[in-house]
Amino acid sequence: MLQAAYLKILEGKAKYSEKSSFKTWLFSIIRFTAIDHLKGNAVFSSSENVEVEHPEEATYQERNYEQLLAQLPSRQSEVFLLAFYHGMTLVEIAETSGLHIDTVRTHYASGKAGLKKLLLKEEV
Repeated sequence: MLQAAYLKILEGKAKYSEKSSFKTWLFSIIRFTAIDHLKGNAVFSSSENVEVEHPEEATYQERNYEQLLAQLPSRQSEVFLLAFYHGMTLVEIAETSGLHIDTVRTHYASGKAGLKKLLLKEEV
């Protein structure tokens, strides 16, 4: 994925305009390349060869979490993608995105509340 970000720079698809620090610009290219990659590819590997035992009395409900994340506002879903799929801390997300840490925390908290509402709505 990093190669794709560097290719964007080398091919001139991403140009540094000095509106932010070089580090912020570089990390934003990597971030958006990762997001594009996640949107275009399945995040989870195939489970065709995996045997899963489900107890008969257990109520198991499959959920499409990608679809739920897509229902959130873009900043909130972006924060969740970076936190959970890329394992970044909120501080790292703030540095990468160029947002203030409190703004990232707000997006995270709002996203959590939004996901909870969506999950509860789905159960009804």
